[in-house]
Amino acid sequence: MSDYQAEINKFGFAIVPQLIDEKQIVRLINHLSELGKFSSSRKNGTAYGIRNLFNLSSEVRALAKSRKVKDLVEKVLGEN
Repeated sequence: MSDYQAEINKFGFAIVPQLIDEKQIVRLINHLSELGKFSSSRKNGTAYGIRNLFNLSSEVRALAKSRKVKDLVEKVLGEN
């Protein structure tokens, strides 16, 4: 069992340091901030969620389909 799998089993999530680099994080934050201006659910003027994020964001899709993320998910969940 991987360390991440143990964390997921215990806490329901795992933090994976340095899975993506700082430039990609900044790009995602900027992209999601812009997307949130137009496609978010709001409460008291503050965005708290975006429906269909995977469909709306090519940046999120690219990250989710990246080899690094796929390898990590397969280690935890298996290939199938």
